[in-house]
Amino acid sequence: MKARVLRKQPKIVMMYNLNYEKAAELSRICLNIGVRPLELDTTSAAFSVGYLGEYEGYLGDFVKCDIPQNEAVVFSALTGSEVNAILSEMKAKSISVELKGMVTEANKSWGLGKLISEFLEEKERLSK
Repeated sequence: MKARVLRKQPKIVMMYNLNYEKAAELSRICLNIGVRPLELDTTSAAFSVGYLGEYEGYLGDFVKCDIPQNEAVVFSALTGSEVNAILSEMKAKSISVELKGMVTEANKSWGLGKLISEFLEEKERLSK
């Protein structure tokens, strides 16, 4: 019987549509704690979240979805303490990003644009 070698899931912070200064500062924060930053713009919105997060089995297929113009940060395969450390550093350095969220089993197959649109809808529901 052959043993199956499991690939360790990379820890990635997807930075969508951030300006240069925010992306550079957030990249430094991520690298300091051993997390890979991934700068994305609107041309990446139609790729699946699973593909962008390098999850096994996700190819570079396009997914029909909206192309949001909002800034967003998407955490992929990070622990709660890693997310909290990044958010704390962002706050300390006054890096404000409107939308933030996590990759989950349920949203890996979605286009990045759909995920960000969902973040925005959830934010609007919570602010009512």
